[in-house]
Amino acid sequence: MITGFTPFRMPRYQDQQSHSAVRIARVIGALLALAMVNGFAAKQEVEIDSTEEDLETQYYEAVSYLAQSDEESLKKAPRILKKLAVAGHARSQDTLGSLYRQGLGVLQNDKQAARWFEEAAQQRFPNAMLSLAEMRMEGVGVEQDYGKARELLEGLIDPGSKFKARVEEFAQLRRIKARAHYLLGEIYSNGHGVEEDVNRAVELFEVAAHTGDRDATMYLAIAYAEGKKVEKRIDKAKEYFELLNLQTSDALRRSLDTTHLETEDATEYQNLQEYGEAMSEQISQSILDMQTQFAKKVLHVDAEDFDAEFAAGLLEMAADGGYAEAQSELGILFYRGLGVEKDEERAMQLIAEAAAQGWVIAQYNLAVLMNENQLPLEDRFEVGELLEFAAEQGLYAAQVQLEGKESPGVLNSTEAKDLCLQKFEEGDARAIYSLARRKMLGWMVDVEEDRQKLVDLFRQSADSGYSRAQYTMGLLHMSGEEVEQDVETGFWWLKSAASQGHPVALHHMGVCYASGLVVQPDAQQAFYYFSKSAELGLDAAKNSLAVFYNEGIGVVRNEWKASELYLEAADEGDPTAAFNIGNCYLEGKGVKRNVAKGLEWIAKSAEQGNLVACSQLARIYEEGFLAESDAVEVAYWQEKAAEMGNRVSMKRTALNYYYGKGIPKNRGKASFWISEYLNHAGPLDASQLTLDGEYESHERVQSLLPQDYSALIVYADLMADTAWSGYDPNEAYSILKDLVGKGFWGAKYRMANLLANHDFGKANPKRGYSLFKSLYDENRSADLEIRRLYAAKSAYQLFQCTLNGVGLKANSSKALKWLELSAEGGLALSQFEWGDRLVEGEGVAMDFETGVAWLMAAARQGHMASQGRLAELNLDRPIANLDRNTIIEWLKAQVDTGSGEARSLLRKYGVEYKEPKRRSRTDEDEEIEIDPFAPIEAV
Repeated sequence: MITGFTPFRMPRYQDQQSHSAVRIARVIGALLALAMVNGFAAKQEVEIDSTEEDLETQYYEAVSYLAQSDEESLKKAPRILKKLAVAGHARSQDTLGSLYRQGLGVLQNDKQAARWFEEAAQQRFPNAMLSLAEMRMEGVGVEQDYGKARELLEGLIDPGSKFKARVEEFAQLRRIKARAHYLLGEIYSNGHGVEEDVNRAVELFEVAAHTGDRDATMYLAIAYAEGKKVEKRIDKAKEYFELLNLQTSDALRRSLDTTHLETEDATEYQNLQEYGEAMSEQISQSILDMQTQFAKKVLHVDAEDFDAEFAAGLLEMAADGGYAEAQSELGILFYRGLGVEKDEERAMQLIAEAAAQGWVIAQYNLAVLMNENQLPLEDRFEVGELLEFAAEQGLYAAQVQLEGKESPGVLNSTEAKDLCLQKFEEGDARAIYSLARRKMLGWMVDVEEDRQKLVDLFRQSADSGYSRAQYTMGLLHMSGEEVEQDVETGFWWLKSAASQGHPVALHHMGVCYASGLVVQPDAQQAFYYFSKSAELGLDAAKNSLAVFYNEGIGVVRNEWKASELYLEAADEGDPTAAFNIGNCYLEGKGVKRNVAKGLEWIAKSAEQGNLVACSQLARIYEEGFLAESDAVEVAYWQEKAAEMGNRVSMKRTALNYYYGKGIPKNRGKASFWISEYLNHAGPLDASQLTLDGEYESHERVQSLLPQDYSALIVYADLMADTAWSGYDPNEAYSILKDLVGKGFWGAKYRMANLLANHDFGKANPKRGYSLFKSLYDENRSADLEIRRLYAAKSAYQLFQCTLNGVGLKANSSKALKWLELSAEGGLALSQFEWGDRLVEGEGVAMDFETGVAWLMAAARQGHMASQGRLAELNLDRPIANLDRNTIIEWLKAQVDTGSGEARSLLRKYGVEYKEPKRRSRTDEDEEIEIDPFAPIEAV
């Protein structure tokens, strides 16, 4: 399988990055809701009496409704809180104020919020005092009054003030006091209602910062970095920048605290951890960027506050954190000996680190330094490649260097921008192109929102004969992006750029002649252009040239030459060539057949972003022809393809996470990928439009297209899963209601279960019971066994409803009749429960033989509980037609899944299997009690 030429690629007007994330908004919302209502009891002169205890009980009932986050619960909470607030319960008054402030469960009303904060503040409730002070400072809900705000804040930070708080509330009280110090600092710093007192403000900010207030920490970091109102001090700036990073990461960690997360899905915690790590990295990068920008402000030679030494200190902090821009700028300071002792070796090291991260100005400067030293740098970089990439991104200095003009030398980012603007004013075509690229990317200039103005700049540069601009205009006209599509004009611009030796334009000319675009197909002309482009080092051209040799197009077929070119381009990082050489190894074309090498190259191509390679690897590991079947590999490559935007792979990845196929089950990621699939444009995955083990008529499923029935059902199942934090029965109901209306049995069964067994606004046990009964009647006599299974499952649910009085009056004898009917319908779970009742005589007349027969029927379906029960019964009373070897195999399989109980049963059969190793005991060892039924890992 060899792919052809590299297609046209359009220049992007802005960076386009896809971000995969886990869906955790509901989890965080619930956690923040719990945190929001965390409050304190004001100190009382008398003991809390029984009435107060009753108020507290009702308060926490309201809090429990807030934690549920659904619309109905959010309405119940304020009703309770209003009664408590009127009764004078300070904690309720404070929480009610917060609800009015946010519009949570009530209409947003700042005046109502201020009213209830006032009531609680009069009882010296600290959170309310802080909230009311903030509102008075802002003039929100109340008249702006810095004096009254200051009184409240002074009361909070007064060492003599006492607040009665539980142990678990100490951290919250500490944060309230920290915030009060910060707000007071703001008042004194700006002279709001008092005489301006910077020293007092700084004292307050420092207390606030060191007790956890991030705004105070940021204020001090910036103040010491800028030297405004305080002396400029690098040591202090560093201290508070580092503290800010720590505080922000800690706040994120606390907001994602999973101690209150109720879920059976262990991967929920992993999802939160991954999200937290990503967010923490973004926060750190933002702080490092802040440090770098402050440093650049004082590096302007003409600026009044020019201070190279101070800038170097700030850059050192950010560079140590791996921030590319800081590494680049600091490297220049070491190169010039500006603010630090001159050290060219250190300069080159820092600039190389930034270049490796793709920092454009660093790549240019590294190329300059490598030319000056005439030495390679660890063979990681090549001068021409560095300059070419920088020039294409719009760096004027790199363009000049490539053309062999007099080099501007090492430049910092500001100098490079100023040089570009200067040459632009002089009408330099290269500078015009560079400025267009800068405006397109927002690189140290404002982004140009008017795309036509960008096109005008590119055209102006192209008209002046600059090849990069001509190439850009060619692609724009070819695609019709931002200009009227005109392939002939596009071809003319590409030809103009190619005539000047533009490597990519040459390659595109080859594509035009190979595919007959604008011109008549001409293999010789295509080969000529590909050869010219390849000679200039373009890897994509080498791959295209190899296709000609591989297929014998216009040249004598030469698979050996083709594989040589593929390998050369692949070694340089071309993903299409890597894919092609991989297939050469798989097929033995031009190289000796080597499946391992072939898979290795295709995997490299896939990792470099080749979607076709991802799909091929998934298929190879799924089919098991060229490599052993491997569900783990299939799942991995399918997810890679999904991340690249392949819609079919999105669904398959969702199902992998849903079923735990090749990857641990993960409801969050299953939900994310199924949502991406449902909302993504592109072809459906028509290979599986119903779920395994379920039946829907082909006509009905097809009539639903372009909606995918199986994907909608999986999403509904996830939303209806009470063990998952993303539980949303209303969303599940909405999906299922539409499908039930179209006659889908699987949707009808799920709707019945939702209505009968879930607690939410639209729940209706009677309606659920009725739907189960309807499903049973519709399917019990069906010709297809898979349809009769719907009847069996519905009968089991009718057994549960009748036994527990869900939707009708409880009746155990009628319930057991439904259980028997379900067992007769072939449901293993019902066969187990019915058989066990017969064996024990539980609610029915004891019938050991018949009970064992039902247990055997379930066991033959792989029902582990039935197999274990039969193993137990066989010890006391040998069961006919059940041999010992079968029992032992059953139990071994259960031990393999971690069952300690199965291992204990095996011992009773005289078999030791995967017994835990125990070290010899000494007299000094403590007596340890071991649970014989614990999984082997626990033992």
